[in-house]
Amino acid sequence: MTEEEMIIIQKYYHHLSQLAKKDRTIRTSHSIAEANELHNRKKEKNTKPDNIKKTTKNTSKKITKK
Repeated sequence: MTEEEMIIIQKYYHHLSQLAKKDRTIRTSHSIAEANELHNRKKEKNTKPDNIKKTTKNTSKKITKK
């Protein structure tokens, strides 16, 4: 294994450990993608009031005069 690969692995596990520290239980293990998604869902749930619904982007096309 090269030194560059070792650095990548070290960063991966460091990031994973930081996400794990934010979780409430140590019984769960995640990939970084799963941990990021879970963390973002928890963060979103805790910052938005329950009575506000998510809205979608306005995808209507703008009409421009030529």
